[in-house]
Amino acid sequence: MGELNASRCLKLVSDQFISVVHISGTPGNYQYSGPLVTILDIILHHLGFCYEFLRASDRSYGLLRPNGSWSGLLGMVQRREADLTGTVIAITAEGLPAFDFSEPVLISEYNVINARPVVTPNMLGLCAPGVGFIAAELSHRLGCHSAGAEEPRHHADHGPARKSKLRSSRCNKSLAGVPWEPLGSSARLLTGLWLLETLILSSVYRSNLKAMLIIPKVRLPFDNLEELVESGTTLAISKDSTLQTLIMVGEGNTSLGRLKKSLLIVHPDHAFRFIEDIYKGKWAGGAFTTSLKAAFHLDFSVMGKCRGYMMSRGFFGPASLSLAFAKRSPLIGKVNKDIITLREAGILDHLFSQASFNATECLKPVTTKLTTTKERPLELLDFYGVFSLYMAELSEFTYDPKTFSVTPAMKEAFKTNGYVIIRQVLNPEEMRKVKQMLESPEVQRHAYTTADDIMKQTRMVLWFKVGEDVAGCVASMNKIAGTVEQVDCASIFLAVDDCTKANGCLEVLRGSHRMGRIHHAPAGKQLQADLERVEEARKLHEHLYMEMKAGDILYFTGNLLHRSLPNTTDKRRWSYVIAYNQKHNRTYMGPDHPRYTPHAGYVPMKKVSDSALLECQKFSMDDQWFLKEDEDKARE
Repeated sequence: MGELNASRCLKLVSDQFISVVHISGTPGNYQYSGPLVTILDIILHHLGFCYEFLRASDRSYGLLRPNGSWSGLLGMVQRREADLTGTVIAITAEGLPAFDFSEPVLISEYNVINARPVVTPNMLGLCAPGVGFIAAELSHRLGCHSAGAEEPRHHADHGPARKSKLRSSRCNKSLAGVPWEPLGSSARLLTGLWLLETLILSSVYRSNLKAMLIIPKVRLPFDNLEELVESGTTLAISKDSTLQTLIMVGEGNTSLGRLKKSLLIVHPDHAFRFIEDIYKGKWAGGAFTTSLKAAFHLDFSVMGKCRGYMMSRGFFGPASLSLAFAKRSPLIGKVNKDIITLREAGILDHLFSQASFNATECLKPVTTKLTTTKERPLELLDFYGVFSLYMAELSEFTYDPKTFSVTPAMKEAFKTNGYVIIRQVLNPEEMRKVKQMLESPEVQRHAYTTADDIMKQTRMVLWFKVGEDVAGCVASMNKIAGTVEQVDCASIFLAVDDCTKANGCLEVLRGSHRMGRIHHAPAGKQLQADLERVEEARKLHEHLYMEMKAGDILYFTGNLLHRSLPNTTDKRRWSYVIAYNQKHNRTYMGPDHPRYTPHAGYVPMKKVSDSALLECQKFSMDDQWFLKEDEDKARE
């Protein structure tokens, strides 16, 4: 198969992949359909090839064997019994040595769907956060006298001893029936205010308790990977899928490793029957989001309603799904050109979206719907929502070494806005050490300059290892790396110098990360987002200036639209940007990939204590791998 011969029909090996390839019929008379079949037909006809579909004898996608060979349809490609896969394959570190992968045909991530929960009364409303506080406050106020009032005057028949006992105890319910009368106008005023406050609290408590008891609630069994594990729900996944491999190799103390106990392996041919059992509540189902959307689409098209829900956050993604070729296949270059053309023309997105357009309703958050009226009594959690939105609007917090922790408000702000700023994370003494290292000739000799499309220049130094030096301590210290883990952040921006509007501080479009990844194109020697899309985003998202003091840190997601204008002042504006990558999200680039660099691959990072930076005395980075200007392929 070393030479291309247009007179020879290509062999494409495929199998079921919901929303990508659908196979019907009987052996010897299979019918292939789906978005990918259409895409392959367009490409191969354009290249002048006829083609035929095959299926693997074991009807599996394939797993890596100990001897380096592959089973299933991937094994047929490896043995050159087929020219390429007629389905998409997730690019993994295990597959790179054995196959060449095309340009991504599809980008997706894993997720889990489950039966849509039914609406039930919230009988545990009394235990909701805040209600206990109100109840305790009422109990205290109804059973105790006002601290601001004068001591009550007792009738003579109770005697001095009883009066003394009451004075020694601020709250004594056994004497609640003792008649008393406040002395003086100030006491009467305080008593009146106390009674009014008690009336308000009791009314609020009564109405909220009533609302929480009679208004129906929807409770999701789980909404993320950790909750799925804790729920003990059986998870059905496809046989020989990448997800199965990831779970089986997962360590026992991780969320993935713990899923081994509740796995149900399903053959792809039986997928639709098992999906029906998901809607009946027998188990949950895990697959690529693209396939799960297609399942919702088919169900909604037939039933006219949504019988399932999807977790609000996926995992292991975004992953590149590509066609697999035998190593050094002469066909891959021509196919890649057509894939890029179809992607840029919007044809790939259009074909895949057509397979799931009816899923839109099912992807909306699961909520309670009252059919009798659009109004309902206020709930205590309604006030929490307002508070969360207020905190999300702020998206700004201050680090206190004695009390700091990542709070729900921080996570909500990050999820809503795409960033949070935490002030004073590094103190002046810590910043002194950071500046000393970054300003050293050893680091600065690796700096190079990149210019944008209007020739405004940025000077930068890039390296890839988290060393045991001062810079490495900053990246791995718990108060920084630990926060990154908890808010699920991609990058941090540490202000080395004060950043102001005047010297071109970072600017963001708040919440723009929810638009997803926007195409970037070269602008000079840098990359910039599609300006037409950016202009539309500016109409929808608030434009904010991230003014920061040295030692402040901006935690942000990579999809948040951001920029900085030129520094036209005489004041320096340096920053230290650290990009983190989750352990499971390994690079797909192998040594044969045109954008491969020696740092490619997963490099584990060990967190260190918050005191490590001040204790560290290593300013040398002689063991570091610095990026050279001619190796910077980010703009390609």
